[in-house]
Amino acid sequence: MNATCEQVNKLNKNGITLAYQDRGAAGRAIVFIHGLGFDHSTFAPQIGFFSHSHRVVAVDLRGHGASDSANQEYSMPVFAEDIAWLCAQLNLVRPVVVGHSMGGNVALTLAALYPDVPASILLIDSLLFPPTELTAMLNEVGEALKGPTFGEVRSQVEQLFFLPTDDDAVRREMTAVFAKTPQHVLQSGFVQHTSEYDAASFAARCEVPVAYIGSTHPLADLAALRAAIPEIIVAQTLGSEHFSPVMVPNQINAMIDRFLTYTAR
Repeated sequence: MNATCEQVNKLNKNGITLAYQDRGAAGRAIVFIHGLGFDHSTFAPQIGFFSHSHRVVAVDLRGHGASDSANQEYSMPVFAEDIAWLCAQLNLVRPVVVGHSMGGNVALTLAALYPDVPASILLIDSLLFPPTELTAMLNEVGEALKGPTFGEVRSQVEQLFFLPTDDDAVRREMTAVFAKTPQHVLQSGFVQHTSEYDAASFAARCEVPVAYIGSTHPLADLAALRAAIPEIIVAQTLGSEHFSPVMVPNQINAMIDRFLTYTAR
């Protein structure tokens, strides 16, 4: 992960600092969007791999990493607007947008609300179409994240991210990043991309090519996802839980690379 410890760039959007890394120069542009509570380092292996052949922009969403954490709602449309604005500021024309976890929800929202921005989107283990019983549990977690037991609840959520076989050093790095995210950001973002997220509505408005890469236990209802987006490409990693970009980067890199080739036809 520390392969991308370079200085981040920053832009000011209506008083909010948005941080990002911008690497590479030639080739098709790729925008990487991390998940809730993390930052661009989630995609460290991909940034290093693809920046040799593509322009790579990896963001810190508002409220995360080196970006500002204003007291506000952290909804998917807000994040999507930031990405659309950043693409315009950086002259990124029809980039491929890759989102991990909540970042996938942001990518899908971006494709629905700003159809001229992404050429295609790839979602990595994003929570989409959760069943009713899971939605009820997510509501409970969202409420608990508001209260004084926030730290305990956050630790419980962390345990869902990893397999026992995942690399301990990477796991420690990831949880250290997660622990730095402010409570109001985690609580709002959690609710907005889980129980409050209307995947069906955004999927119906998405007209660009879409791929989904699940983990050992995919967070999406794949049948519902295929029904909503019939042309979607679905894949799955082997031997990795939620953080496949850093735990099994070779698998993720190969699938992203194939998606780039496929969608360039």
